[in-house]
Amino acid sequence: MRVIHLGLFAFCCLSLAACDQMSMPIPADAGGSDGSTLPADTGPGATCSDGVPNGDESGVDCGGSCPPCADGSTCNGPEDCASGVCGRGFCLVPSCSDGVSNGDETGTDCGGDCGLCPGGQPCTANAECLSGRCRGGTCSMSSCEDGTRNGAETDIDCGGDLCPACSGGQRCLDRTDCVSLICAASMCTEPACNDGVQNQDETSVDCGGAVCPGCRDGLSCGIDQDCENERCFDGGCVSCSDRVQNAEETDVDCGGALCDACPAGERCLMDSDCLVGSCNAGICESCDDRVQNQDETDVDCGGAICGGCRAGAACAMDRDCDMGSCSSASGTCVSCIDGLLNQDESDVDCGGSVCLACGPGFLCATNADCASNVCTAGRCVGLSPNPTFQITSFTANACVTVDHDLFSGDDHGGIAVSDQVVLYTGDDATTRYALDLTAGTALRPSATLDGAGRDAMVSNARDGTVYLLADGAGPKQAYSGGQVTRLIPMNADGTAASSGIVTLSTPIHLAGFDLGFFSGYDRIVIYDGSAVQSVALPSGAVTNLGAMTMPPHTTCESWAFWGIAETDGPTTRLVYADRATFQRVTVPTGVVATVASYADLSDLCSFAPSLSNGRFYFHHESTSEFISISNETVGYCPATYDTTGGRFVVTSMSRAGCSAIDHEALTGDDRGGVAVSSSHVYVAGDSGLGRWALDLTGGVGSGGIGIQHEGLVSDIRTGIAYVMGTPSGPIGAFGGTVTRLIELDPATGLQTAREVPLSAPITLPSFDVGVFSGWNRILLHDGTNAWRIELPGGTVTDLGAMPSPPHQACETWAYWGITEFFGGRDTMIAVDRSDIVRYEVPSGAVLNRWPFTDLSDMCSITFSPHTNRWYFHHEGPSQFTAGFPSEVLGYCRGIYGNP
Repeated sequence: MRVIHLGLFAFCCLSLAACDQMSMPIPADAGGSDGSTLPADTGPGATCSDGVPNGDESGVDCGGSCPPCADGSTCNGPEDCASGVCGRGFCLVPSCSDGVSNGDETGTDCGGDCGLCPGGQPCTANAECLSGRCRGGTCSMSSCEDGTRNGAETDIDCGGDLCPACSGGQRCLDRTDCVSLICAASMCTEPACNDGVQNQDETSVDCGGAVCPGCRDGLSCGIDQDCENERCFDGGCVSCSDRVQNAEETDVDCGGALCDACPAGERCLMDSDCLVGSCNAGICESCDDRVQNQDETDVDCGGAICGGCRAGAACAMDRDCDMGSCSSASGTCVSCIDGLLNQDESDVDCGGSVCLACGPGFLCATNADCASNVCTAGRCVGLSPNPTFQITSFTANACVTVDHDLFSGDDHGGIAVSDQVVLYTGDDATTRYALDLTAGTALRPSATLDGAGRDAMVSNARDGTVYLLADGAGPKQAYSGGQVTRLIPMNADGTAASSGIVTLSTPIHLAGFDLGFFSGYDRIVIYDGSAVQSVALPSGAVTNLGAMTMPPHTTCESWAFWGIAETDGPTTRLVYADRATFQRVTVPTGVVATVASYADLSDLCSFAPSLSNGRFYFHHESTSEFISISNETVGYCPATYDTTGGRFVVTSMSRAGCSAIDHEALTGDDRGGVAVSSSHVYVAGDSGLGRWALDLTGGVGSGGIGIQHEGLVSDIRTGIAYVMGTPSGPIGAFGGTVTRLIELDPATGLQTAREVPLSAPITLPSFDVGVFSGWNRILLHDGTNAWRIELPGGTVTDLGAMPSPPHQACETWAYWGITEFFGGRDTMIAVDRSDIVRYEVPSGAVLNRWPFTDLSDMCSITFSPHTNRWYFHHEGPSQFTAGFPSEVLGYCRGIYGNP
C-alpha cells in the first residue's frame, strides 16, 4: 500500500541582515543588572543513574547528593570526590601531601604507602607509627614530637633517619631530610614546579598533580588532568599527535577509544576505528576509493557502510539511495527532490507511482496523486484529516531568504507560520511577512506603523496611491542600487502592501546614489543617475526619455531626492528643490526655469503633490521660514495644479497657509523620502516610517520597541499561530507557567480574544526550552521533560523525562522546531549545527539526520503545509544566501505526509 504524503515543499530564501553566532546561551538580558544570579534548574527528572550530569551533580551521576566521583571527574568541592580532594575543578588522585586521609593511609597523609604517623593519628599496627607504638588504634607520641631538636634530627622534630622530612627553611644535612628533596646550603627549599625534583603531589618531575602544569607525553600520570594533552593511559601520558602508535591506538595517532578514527588504508580492530565505519581484515576500507567493493550497490555508495546513492545508481533496497527510494522495476535509485518534473510525477517531485502525494494546489491527474485524495480540475485540494504527520525530507531546493534586520532589529528567536503570514521575533519587534517573504513589517499595536524604512516611496498624484520601488526581493533600500522591476502599492494607512502590484515592462537600473524620484499624474518618473525613465500607471509601461545630467539640486541624507513630474503633451518636466527655490527642468534638453522662490527652505529636498486638497507636502531638517524650532520637519503649503487636456502642471506653490511639525520623536533622524496617499502623509526616518493625516495630526511612528512575541508556536495543520500565555499575559523570555495558548490574528499577527486553555499547567524555565509546532499538536521541552499539547482541545500529556537533545541554541530562552506523530510515537525535529535531526520522544534516540553544508547559527525552524515549505531563521551567510546578510529569514521546499 502506498503511503500518502502531502507534497514536496521547497524553500526560497530572502536575505535579511544581521544574525550572530552563539552556542548555548542564557539570554542577553537574563544576567540582571542588580547582580543577582539565576538558580540552577535541577529539573524534576534528575537521578543518579540517568547517564547525564544534572541536578546538583558535579559529574555524570556523581557528586552533590549522588555518590562521590572517581579520580579525574569534574567537581565543585572536596565533598564531591571519593579522594576528598578537588583541584582545578577535577577530583585528584590521593597523595601523601593533600591534607586528607585517603587512599590506603591510616591517618592524614601517613600510614600505608605514606610515611609513619605521628602521635595522635589513627593506626592499625606499631609499624605505622613514628613512636613504634600503636595503642588503642592511635599512635603514641615519639621524640619527633617533643618540640626539641634531639637524636638525629636536623631541625626540631624533623630530619634524620627517624623523623619526618623538614619543610622549606628548616636545617638539613642532605636531600632526604627535606620534603622538597632539595637541601641547599644546609637549608631545605620549598617544593616548586621548576626545581627539577619530583615532589609535592607531582606525578612526574615538576608536572602533574594539583599544583604543577600537565606532563608531556611519555611521563607518569594518575588521571587525564595530569597530562598536557589530558590523556593518561596505563599510568603514562599519551597523545594523538605524537607520531607514535601507543596507548590503544590501532595505527599511528588514530583508532581506539581515545583518538580519532583512522582513514582508509590504516590498521583497525573494529569498525569504530575507521572514519567510514568499515574495518575489513584489519584495514579500514573507504567509500571514496572509486571502486565498488565491500557491500556497495554502486561505486562508493549503497550498502550498510557507505552513504546512499544518487538517482540513477544501482540499488537493492530503499536504504541504498540518498533519497530513500529504490525502484524495484529498474533496480536504480529514483529522486523525488531533484526539482524536476520527471518519472511519472504529476507535478514537480510529487504525485505518480514513485513520489509522495501532492499537497493542495499542485497539479494532479488522479485522486491518488493528492494527499487529500481529491483531485479537482487538475489540482489537488484540501488537507488530510489524518492526525498523523511526518516530515519525509528537508530539501535545499528553491530556497528564498530575506533580511529582516530593518524591521525587527538583531535576531532574538522564535518563529511561527499562519496560513497567511510568517512571524519571526527580533530584539526590536516581531516581524510579519507574507508566506513568500514579501510585505515584511514589524508588528506594532494597531495604532502604530511598522518599523520599516521606506527608502523609495513615490505616488500617483491622480489617485493618491503610494508605491514602493521594488525588485523581486522586495522594496528597494537606500544605496542598494540594482534594478527596479515592479511597484508595490501600500494600503491606505501604510501598514502593509496592497493589491495591484505594477510590473514594469522594462527593468530600470538604479545607481547607488543621487537618484531622483518624481510623483506624477498617472505616472512616476525616475532619474536613474544618468537618464530619465517614465513609468505609465497602472500599466507599468516604461519609456526612456533620454540621457540627461540633473541640474544643481538640494540632496537628501540618503541615496535620492524627491519631487514632482509634470506632463504637457509629449513634454515631461521635473520639479525639484534647489536651495531656496523650486525649479523645473525640461527632459531631456536640460532647460531650467524657476517655479517659486522662498526666503529659507532649510535643506528641503523631498516634496510631493496632493491634488485632493491643493497642497504640496515637504520635509526638511531644522528651522525654516515655516517653523522656528524643530529638528526634523514635515509640512505642507498650498499649491495649484493644471490637469486639463491630459496635462499635469504645477501652476503655483504658495508660501502662505503653510503648516509644519517636528517628526523626530516618531521616526528618528530623516532618511529621505516623502509620499502622500489619499488619506495620509508618509516620511521615512532612520528608526522607522512616520504617518500623519493630511492635516498633519494623528502622527504615529515606530520608534522604540515594538511587540515581541517570546513564545511563538503554531498548529501546522490549521495554520493558526499562537503565543504561549501565562495567567498574567503572554509569556516572557524568562519563562513562566503556561496555562493557555493565545491565538494570533492570521493576517496581522496581533493577539485576538480567542485562546486555548490547557488541561494542566506547564512550567518552563528561563533557558534551553524547546518549542515544537506540529499537526494538531504542540510539543514543549522544559530541559528535562517533554509535554504534548493536543489542539484545539488543549489536552496536556506528560511524555516523560528526556534529556535536552543536541541542538543549536537561540539568543533567547528557547529554540524552535517541529514535532511529528507517526508509527504511534512522538518526535521532535531540531537543528544541530549543520544537520537537521529527528529525535524520538522521550528516548532522545536519533531517528534521522538531514545533512546540510552550512546552516549558519540556525536555531528556529517550522513548517507550513499550506505552502509546502519549511521556514527558518539564522544570522549571517549560509548555503542559502549570497554575500554577507545580517538577519536572515527564509524558506525551502520540503516533503511531508500523513502516513
